[in-house]
Amino acid sequence: MQTIENITPEAFMKFFRYTEKPNQLTPDDRTEIFRTILLGSSDLTVELLNEILSDYAVGHLEVIDLNHRRQEYCLQRGSSSFPKLCQQKKIKRSKS
Repeated sequence: MQTIENITPEAFMKFFRYTEKPNQLTPDDRTEIFRTILLGSSDLTVELLNEILSDYAVGHLEVIDLNHRRQEYCLQRGSSSFPKLCQQKKIKRSKS
């Protein structure tokens, strides 16, 4: 029998994908795994969050990319409307 110290990533994924054991986890266990498995903030993307919401048929929530919204706003309205907001990411309105 393998111990925790020598379980390979391949063995872990096989256990996760092909056994009924994950179905025996409590809701708290599942939440703990979900909240801790990603490496860092760069793993959380708009695309990933939208996929998760779609996979679980969550229609009452929406992911909003604030950086993208800020950029669109500053480009449309110009940085003079809210200079601090538009300078945070150094967004400049292109001259047409």
